[in-house]
Amino acid sequence: MKESVLFLYENMQLGGIETNLIDMIQIYHQQKRRIIWLRYGQDDDIFEPWRNILQECQVEIITTRINSKCWFQHENIFFKDGELVHALAFCPQDFVRLESLTREYQKVQFDLHYIVPHFKMERYYLEELYFGIEKKYIKKSLSKVYMNWYKNGCISFFGRAHEEEMHRRYSLPCLNDDDNLFKKIEIVGPFDRKHAEIMAKCRKDKFIIVTCGRFDFPHKAYMFGLIDAFLKLKVKYPQLRLNIVGYGDELNEKKIRDYVFGKTGGQESGISFLGPVSPKAMVDVFRNAHVNISVAGAVLAGCRSGVVSLAARHYSYDCEVYGWMSKNNSSTLRSDAGESVVGYIEDLINMDSDAYVDKCFLSYEAAKKNESDPNWLFNRINIRKNYYDVYDVKLMQKIYRRTNVIIRSHNIIRSILSKVGFLSVGEKIHKKKLMI
Repeated sequence: MKESVLFLYENMQLGGIETNLIDMIQIYHQQKRRIIWLRYGQDDDIFEPWRNILQECQVEIITTRINSKCWFQHENIFFKDGELVHALAFCPQDFVRLESLTREYQKVQFDLHYIVPHFKMERYYLEELYFGIEKKYIKKSLSKVYMNWYKNGCISFFGRAHEEEMHRRYSLPCLNDDDNLFKKIEIVGPFDRKHAEIMAKCRKDKFIIVTCGRFDFPHKAYMFGLIDAFLKLKVKYPQLRLNIVGYGDELNEKKIRDYVFGKTGGQESGISFLGPVSPKAMVDVFRNAHVNISVAGAVLAGCRSGVVSLAARHYSYDCEVYGWMSKNNSSTLRSDAGESVVGYIEDLINMDSDAYVDKCFLSYEAAKKNESDPNWLFNRINIRKNYYDVYDVKLMQKIYRRTNVIIRSHNIIRSILSKVGFLSVGEKIHKKKLMI
């Protein structure tokens, strides 16, 4: 039986979902599987180093039309009769769009999956677009839809926090089962102890902090707190350097750069913006750092490189962390109160070399614990003759129309506020990431 992998996603920029997809594409291309990308972004929405990977791996790119006037249209997709298609969506509305393919291509077997990638944001928790009684009704309706998907084996999660959030909101079972986690597809190599020992010995001459993530605030606002912590410690430890890896839209990029300029007056501060860096190049960036302070997948990426890594708090302008990463403490998705990062950085600067190498190894063990099975997707097949549910479609289309009204209104307000200079870091008005 011919097996294919299909995913519906808007772009291929540098982010957590996209990085996982690129890894998946390369592994499945080696396995000689057919790979199809249903995309609804623009051509310039592809991170340049990944454009070559998409071509080399012979990814079939199918243009779709999804906008305020169109629920879902796509170019024709050629399938063989009986072909088994493992299809992935990363938001609930896209999952329902994939459901429609099962009615359109009835001679094809579809194995559908909704991978929950976040524990906040209206795009994933659609009832947040509503208020009062209407919000309660939509939440109750979504609970019914999601429970049906879950019972049919269609829902998985990027992390434990996502599973817990779906349980809290919609009463889905919370099994704490690794089989429900869609982990980054990568085999972790051996720990490089000699390199860790070299990095331990040079901490008094230079001490490099790295953070990596999309400039998406307030989601990853810990970066502002990290800048504050760095400048505070820099007075006492002049050998400190801070490398910020990432990118964002024009507004968020300006926010963080203006914040650094406002704190330093444009003077040499030891803070460098490295821009977007490919995962392959990030290995060297991590290996040349003494500590990685990030969130989500970037934490474990540092762990895999053998650098001490700390998971920062989501949705906070303070930089708070949750202890040393280890095989017993490998969570990277938290928004509860943590501890100030300042003490951890000072400990790393001042501890003896053996203790520092031990901390590197503890982080490495956290990565080993999260090592994944490349064939995860093919081991949990859930084929049904008919996924298509009219109730799902009508509910999602209703929310979709509401979303577009809110997006247009929000963009008008945001544009006006931006022009008069009212949007700035620390204000109570923050950009909400509303996406169709």
